[in-house]
Amino acid sequence: MENGDSSESVGTQAEFSTDTRQRRDRLFLHPLHTVVSHPCTTKNQPTQRPFYLYDRRSHGILERIVKFISTQRAVGLAAVFDKKSEEVGLRNLSYLVVAIDAPSHMTYVFDCIAVDAAEVIQALRPILLHRDVMKVVRDVYAVLGYLYQRHYLEVVNVLDVDAVDKMLRPRERHVLADSDGKNREEKPSLEQLVQLYVDKKIAWPVRQAATEGKHFGWNDVVEGDRAEERAADAAMEGAFLLDILRAQQQVQLGNLTAKLGTDVRERLAAF
Repeated sequence: MENGDSSESVGTQAEFSTDTRQRRDRLFLHPLHTVVSHPCTTKNQPTQRPFYLYDRRSHGILERIVKFISTQRAVGLAAVFDKKSEEVGLRNLSYLVVAIDAPSHMTYVFDCIAVDAAEVIQALRPILLHRDVMKVVRDVYAVLGYLYQRHYLEVVNVLDVDAVDKMLRPRERHVLADSDGKNREEKPSLEQLVQLYVDKKIAWPVRQAATEGKHFGWNDVVEGDRAEERAADAAMEGAFLLDILRAQQQVQLGNLTAKLGTDVRERLAAF
């Protein structure tokens, strides 16, 4: 785990090709737990991002996985809850997803139905509470609320993707004009908006239609879907979080959040 070669061994047991054109481009997991690559487009360039399903067959390697994740400066964090339990006001964790960027771009899907969720979360506790590891979260209230209420974990250093996207959405296209004064036609990326906020200390009022900025959520999973498909959806969510982490190539999100300061973080969390 101290070097890249040994760490990459966690998640390279087997690979197989799948047809992702069926069932809303979902990736179907092999019955045996394995590492699977699924397509994800970044800047119109398709790439393969692997994910690893941790279940009862993965006994003995949790410590190795956690040790590798702990080397990251930022991780994507997502969760899948049992739909039936949510209908009666309970939150039972089905899958916990941790996505990392360099060097393997791996998405770890922890099957909290097959294994003890408390054991997995306890192993990840040092990472969740580490102030120098940024947790990139989309559904921040569901994920962090569950960890706080059920496992007494107050996760720190969190980047709420939805809140940042809402707060930093520009109303005028000329805000991101090119150097020659002409407006850009493409939609500015999240990292461009965050960088603009840091550079110019500008914030815009939140004006967002109810349907604007919607993303595929776990509540959209239709009844009767197999657990394997839901795990695949979790991996796809992890892939989205990895796209956010791609901003590190040009903008170091860790340093960026530090520049924003505590007061701005609180303002972001207020949305």
